[in-house]
Amino acid sequence: MSLINNMLRDLDSRHADTAEGSLPADVRPLPRPAGASRGPGTALLGLTFLVAVAAGAWWWLHSFEPPAPVVQQPSPAPASPAKPQVPPPVAMPEPPEPAPAAKPPAPKAAAAVPRDNKQRQHVPEVQGDTGLRLTTALAGAVPAEPAARSSVAAAADAALPTRIDKSPHLASARDRAENEYQKGFNLMRQGRAADAVGQFHAALREDPTHVPARNGLLNILVENHRLTEAEEVLRQGIGQPPVNLSWVVSLARLRIEQANTAGAWEVLQGHARIGAASSDFQGLAGVVLQKLGRMKEAGEHYQAATRIAPDNPRWWVGLGVAMEAEGRADAAREAYQRAKALPGLSPELAGFVEQRLR
Repeated sequence: MSLINNMLRDLDSRHADTAEGSLPADVRPLPRPAGASRGPGTALLGLTFLVAVAAGAWWWLHSFEPPAPVVQQPSPAPASPAKPQVPPPVAMPEPPEPAPAAKPPAPKAAAAVPRDNKQRQHVPEVQGDTGLRLTTALAGAVPAEPAARSSVAAAADAALPTRIDKSPHLASARDRAENEYQKGFNLMRQGRAADAVGQFHAALREDPTHVPARNGLLNILVENHRLTEAEEVLRQGIGQPPVNLSWVVSLARLRIEQANTAGAWEVLQGHARIGAASSDFQGLAGVVLQKLGRMKEAGEHYQAATRIAPDNPRWWVGLGVAMEAEGRADAAREAYQRAKALPGLSPELAGFVEQRLR
């Protein structure tokens, strides 16, 4: 616009010089009347002004139009797609757990008798006690109690036990003894012999005729050289009918170990009738009588033992000793030869037999 204005002013100055330059110096042109028309320069100037005003108006109007939306052309896909960059996970706070709804209080009658399977599994079931099994079977079939109960019924329900315990009166003495014995047996397997002694004693208090409990207790006492206690346990066991012959033999041997040979013979003599058919009983009787110097009676018991168990070389050795003591050398030699021919002879007795046969 400044360039156009300069050109217009330059043209005006030229027209002025041309029009007024031909007049004399003292002659001045008269002023144009107000309504007279101007020359061509003035018209051109006005037209230029109008064009400039129109251009400015057009620019002003279009300068406030919102820009046209630019449509982005999709870029060509790369040859090898790059792995998307996954933003790191943002730890979101966990929503607070809803507060557990308050459970309505169960009626007192619901705690009286166990109804679910889990409780029924803990109810003891003792073999032979049909009453207990019947109670257990009915425990899961109790109908739901009504909501409204009288005070008398509620008090009666509160007095019922919540569970059935295995009390001593629910089982027989034999069952209780077996239970204590199993505890002691498990303790022995764990190497806790001292604790097992108490369990075996408890089993015998419940049932004095429980043979495994007494044998287990005897083994521990003998291995720990508690012979006096072991003798008492054997004596009490022999006093329980029916008489256990193995305990009679064990008590006699125990008394021999304690140098009480007369006491050993007393035990054997008191049970001679039930031991008549036992080779161990007859052979031990021969040993006891031999120690007491009663060789003839000892020979008789050795002969009885060899008749019952002819394959036991020990009794043949004992018989040979008894026959030799009575002066019956041929019978003694025959007995020694029988012992030598049988297997199972200990090295000590084998050496003794070889010496006697020379």
